[in-house]
Amino acid sequence: MPQYIAKCKVWNLNNGAEQSYPLDNFEAKRGKTVEAFHIQVINLDRSVDRMARISKQLAAEGLNFHRLKATDGRTLSKVDLAHYSALRCLLYYGRRLSSGEIGCFRSHQRAAEAFLQSSREFGLVLEDDAEIPENFGKALDELAEQLRLHADDSWEAVNLGNAPKHDSHLQAIGRGFFGVSLVRAYVFPKRTTALLWSRRGAERFLKETRYIRAPVDQHLHSALSERGAGLASRPALIPHADLPSDINAEVDAASVRQVDKPSPWYRFRRAARKRSARRNRSKDKA
Repeated sequence: MPQYIAKCKVWNLNNGAEQSYPLDNFEAKRGKTVEAFHIQVINLDRSVDRMARISKQLAAEGLNFHRLKATDGRTLSKVDLAHYSALRCLLYYGRRLSSGEIGCFRSHQRAAEAFLQSSREFGLVLEDDAEIPENFGKALDELAEQLRLHADDSWEAVNLGNAPKHDSHLQAIGRGFFGVSLVRAYVFPKRTTALLWSRRGAERFLKETRYIRAPVDQHLHSALSERGAGLASRPALIPHADLPSDINAEVDAASVRQVDKPSPWYRFRRAARKRSARRNRSKDKA
């Protein structure tokens, strides 16, 4: 039965319950970080090796975290499906979602709920293919300081796993740290490997996703770009490991995805994002 041991603390990686993984002397080692960040790792019960890999990386940085049992697309409950509307997806996104995409979205909703139930200032949600860099704990301390300088801003989420592609899609707002810069993402990057929530952002995310109408990264890509409420690290502070996609492994994934065949709505959503980016960039320059 796979287990991971750190400082004489043992946790069972096959236990599907949401749980905390404490490390000895953690409070003393990471005083600021432990007070500021609620860290969660989304992981499917069957992805034991992935959990072992990221657990080892986080333990090496002395970081406390929670495992959030991912919603499995193969066993979606009535509650999970009640949040999904195939009609809304067709009208907004141009296609229905695969079971893996629904499970991924529900997992991120539950992670946002768990963060809001904590008393922490920031909620860091990691997918289990995240690649934790060296000195990550120190980087989080620096990131917290920079975000507090922008506490009056309306930022809702920081994408730490992907960066805006073009210079016109961003504006640096903080000093460089550990080889990355904090930027305002006028076009919020897709991919949800590593998302950092403000409490305001997590609340709004849950409020506006009562019904799922797009994959979670596509929803954030559009919603945060429209509001100008997204930040990012450039380059990505937490890249993704080269691991097979759990979402694309679902049996219905190929039938619903439209590779090289964008939906009829794609051009309209892209045009709306570009208009929002220009508007929000102009606001910041004014």
